[in-house]
Amino acid sequence: MVQAHPTSLAEAPAGTQADTLTEVLTRILASILEAKGGLPDDVDLSTATFTSLDFNSVDYLEFVLNAEADLNLDIPDLAVLDQSLCSVATWAGWLAAHGDELATPAIGTAGA
Repeated sequence: MVQAHPTSLAEAPAGTQADTLTEVLTRILASILEAKGGLPDDVDLSTATFTSLDFNSVDYLEFVLNAEADLNLDIPDLAVLDQSLCSVATWAGWLAAHGDELATPAIGTAGA
């Protein structure tokens, strides 16, 4: 599993939330691909579709669960099933728009 990004979404200025999310999600994706046998050459992981990277449903679920854990979010099932969320870039944009409503307390905080 990828270590959590030191910057929370709440701390990032609105204009940079998608960039911050793209960085975090790209690291998550890279770690999954490395475990599967290596990173593809000359591929922009932020824009490549999960299908083009030979992701199966287990890989995709691992990506979503790692994103939830690293970003302290509760991603709704309907979003997981949304076929338009097919890359890091589309997920980053969607999470930037909906992240505040999906936020969960971090483990070890008073609200957890």
